[in-house]
Amino acid sequence: MRKLKGFSIATLLVVLAAVAVVGAVIYFVGKGGLGFGGGKGDGEGSGNAETAEQAMATVQESEVTTEITTREIVYIEVKVHENSYLYNNDQYEISDIGQLIGDINENEEKFTVRVIDENASEKAYSQLLSAFDDNKIKYIELSE
Repeated sequence: MRKLKGFSIATLLVVLAAVAVVGAVIYFVGKGGLGFGGGKGDGEGSGNAETAEQAMATVQESEVTTEITTREIVYIEVKVHENSYLYNNDQYEISDIGQLIGDINENEEKFTVRVIDENASEKAYSQLLSAFDDNKIKYIELSE
């Protein structure tokens, strides 16, 4: 006697899924794809050329030329050497930081200060940066 094999539920689900995928592919190929794009794919176009010309004219009219100007940045240099500050060939100690800030603020124009670390002590360096922050003086940091 021969033994007959039956279908399991898992086999049935796999067959149904394969049939569904094949059916979906046939459907989308027959309809012309998934609907992305505006044409039929036959190369003829929709025949609505006026809309395209108006869109091009709008783009051309709205283009604006932007002129970018660059400006040279002028720096004032303050060198922090161990526990002293060097500015304009003058030496200031940590206790004279208020006088240094006053001398920098005497300039009529607002300059950016370039802080140069020449083996500076942490206390002198951080105190200078904090004084610049308190007095709203712009600075950049460099180390040599």
